[in-house]
Amino acid sequence: MLLINDKYIPLLKDKHRFLVLYGGAGSGKSVFASQKIVSRCEKEHGHKFYCFRKVGSTVRDSVWAELKDVIYGLTADRDSAPEWTIHEHAKILKHAGGSEIHCTGLDDVNKMKSVKGVTGMWLDEADQFVESDIDQLNIRIRGVKRHYVQYIITFNPVDEEHWLKRKFIDGNRSDTLFAHSTYRDNAFLDKEDVEVLESYKETNPYYYSVYCLGEWGILDKSGKFLYSFDSKYHVGACEIDGRDPLRISFDFNIDPFAALIYQRSGDVFSAIEEIRLDNSDIFQMCDHIKASYPQSKYFYVVTGDRTGYNQTGVVRGKTSYWKIIKTELSLGTNQMRLRSKNLDLLESRILCNAALMHKDILIDPKCVTLIEDCKYSRVDDSGVLVKDRSKNKNDFLDTLRYALDAEYPELTRLPKKTA
Repeated sequence: MLLINDKYIPLLKDKHRFLVLYGGAGSGKSVFASQKIVSRCEKEHGHKFYCFRKVGSTVRDSVWAELKDVIYGLTADRDSAPEWTIHEHAKILKHAGGSEIHCTGLDDVNKMKSVKGVTGMWLDEADQFVESDIDQLNIRIRGVKRHYVQYIITFNPVDEEHWLKRKFIDGNRSDTLFAHSTYRDNAFLDKEDVEVLESYKETNPYYYSVYCLGEWGILDKSGKFLYSFDSKYHVGACEIDGRDPLRISFDFNIDPFAALIYQRSGDVFSAIEEIRLDNSDIFQMCDHIKASYPQSKYFYVVTGDRTGYNQTGVVRGKTSYWKIIKTELSLGTNQMRLRSKNLDLLESRILCNAALMHKDILIDPKCVTLIEDCKYSRVDDSGVLVKDRSKNKNDFLDTLRYALDAEYPELTRLPKKTA
């Protein structure tokens, strides 16, 4: 049995070519999209739905997981789906009545040119797509179909200047129905998730506006990555407290190899020293840290670039950077604080600026390159950090980004998706 929020029940029968579901986090948009697609496949035989994320690597934990949850939720024991065949590797769901649901990334929209027989699509986190993606997909379903054709589009309103707003929300299109929702429309959201969203009122105004209230976000247009950085407030002498762990954030560029020494006590974050080793390797960096900050005096906690698990050390071995760091610095597992994947640059920018506004962030004047990065790092028209190895290396900015993400993840943590 499908448990559908009242907000979405009328939309089960909507037949507009474009059904646009937008608003805050935790409002159940993606869950409803899954429910409608599964319901149509069971009642209207012969469908071939394609469900997209822009980046293929995110499909497994998003649209694929959402659709399977809906299918398993229809059975009494929630452990089997007798009317469905689930192909995990190919990310294809096949119903006994002949319908199929394909989940994939749209890294290259041209791949869809050779796909035949599509009857409907779902674009999740559509703000990550470009307008030409939608235009190309819209011409992929042609001719008369047995059942109505519908493109379901789900997203959070991250930028008031986003093309989605112009194209669908402000466009007054006869082929489009849009529905706005927030967490208040989700009867199944638990108390903890509500508290997370409402907490952004005090810690992250942008997240509160977009993800709690479901309002169109107003992004900073100054072009600065750290638009909240102010030397008057964020630069000052920092002293090491021997009672607190010595924290180290790594960025793995060969020229230079960069690390940031910092400490954190509650809302107080102190960037103590930037370590720059030109034409060096991870072994020399670890030797330098041990010599400057002896393990007999300091308890290390490390963080940094997650991709270090995929990169190998040079000169003395071919194992990954993080395995080398763990061995060379004699670290226990609890001394390594890494995300399952790096925060993307747009989210990282939001988190760093929220930290600068709501935490006590202080950078020692000795961190000359880091301070320069904080002052002058720029973003492109999409809000993504501009990196140019000849001009804007931003290596120490990266060490700061990783550190702030490790220490204050709650500044961008969203509730899990719930019906």
